[in-house]
Amino acid sequence: PDPPRRTHPVSGDAARDLASRFALCERAASSALNASHGDAALAHLVVGRALDLPPVCRHLLGDGCYRSDCSFSHDVEGHTCTFWLRGRCGKGASRCRFLHGFAPRVVE
Repeated sequence: PDPPRRTHPVSGDAARDLASRFALCERAASSALNASHGDAALAHLVVGRALDLPPVCRHLLGDGCYRSDCSFSHDVEGHTCTFWLRGRCGKGASRCRFLHGFAPRVVE
């Protein structure tokens, strides 16, 4: 199993500043700051990378994509939920197909 993630103390001011720059909820901003070890500049990059990922295939989200030449992402688990980022995901982490956090590939 994966080792437990360490959280880093995050100031409320840093989370509010990051939240206002990206129109995020403070929970998502705090999560980005924790993922970036409290570094506000790196947290800014993490959020930007999460938002810049290619869009997920809408057919895949439905009953499946059957195109061999599909140019959209088929990695649902690697995408951050944009509703969670804004504090508006009504499904919750257990029912949402997207991440309520940040994928390791956008943090590295």
